[in-house]
Amino acid sequence: MKAAVNVLRAYVSVDKVEEDVKVVSAVIQSDINNVLEIRLKFCWILLFLM
Repeated sequence: MKAAVNVLRAYVSVDKVEEDVKVVSAVIQSDINNVLEIRLKFCWILLFLM
């Protein structure tokens, strides 16, 4: 019984870690998208200034 509980705990913690990884990677992804957008706007501004 104790072993089953330990396995369940391990499974839940792995699940939690996977969720955290998904959240973190989603945040990183949106950060990258924001940076690309800003660079794109910056390029357009430079083009207009020339």
